Amino acid sequence: MKIVKENASIVAKGFFTILMINLLTLILLFSLTTLAVGMGTETIGHIAYSVDKEGNVEELYTHYYKDGDDTKLQEYKDKGIEVRTQTFRSTVSEGVSRSLDIIAGVLGFIMLFAFIYNIFWTRGDKDANLATFGHIVLDKYRGIKLGLLITVPFAVSYLVLLIDKIFSLFSSSAYLFIYRLINYNMYPIIEVATRGAENAGGIPAWAFLLLFVTLIPVPAISAFGYYCGIKGISLKEKIVYKKDKGNN
Repeated sequence: MKIVKENASIVAKGFFTILMINLLTLILLFSLTTLAVGMGTETIGHIAYSVDKEGNVEELYTHYYKDGDDTKLQEYKDKGIEVRTQTFRSTVSEGVSRSLDIIAGVLGFIMLFAFIYNIFWTRGDKDANLATFGHIVLDKYRGIKLGLLITVPFAVSYLVLLIDKIFSLFSSSAYLFIYRLINYNMYPIIEVATRGAENAGGIPAWAFLLLFVTLIPVPAISAFGYYCGIKGISLKEKIVYKKDKGNN
């Protein structure tokens, strides 16, 4: 019973850790995009709207500053029409947008690796000590087993998306949005696979192989972290040691 509770606790911790990483990745991408829009774009024009006495708004025209002065604005005002304008900015280039996706994805994966690895390294180290004193029989596959259990909700979301592709369960884009959100730590891969799709029906068949790849990292990291834990291998110490050795 104790081992079952421990396993349930580890799986729950891993699952909610991934959800936290999804949120952090989302915040990171939003922050990078906001920074890129502020620094990499400029105000290039305005849209003019007419407003009647009842407060109804109607779009009149779009003016780009590169075309010179807006002569239409005064013409409308001379006719007694109340006109309001709203400026708009240039868009972030495709290259910059893709670069931000990659940066956010790489940082998201680093967070995923660090948090999941730490959870399983700690568990592996503790299990190794317990096994040494005969308190438990060491299961060297415990890491990958629990990693697979953590992946179950994400695998289910993938299967639902695949079934939706085959049988057209959902006509709206709601589920695809939910799928992206649940798996946001793998944003760059999912973005490539689902780009331009409004729902699962718009995702090409080959892309589902790419989406399947997103289910591999968590079990792999779990197995690796647990193995390092039971063997007493500390990546942090190795990195720090190499750094210190390089400075000497």
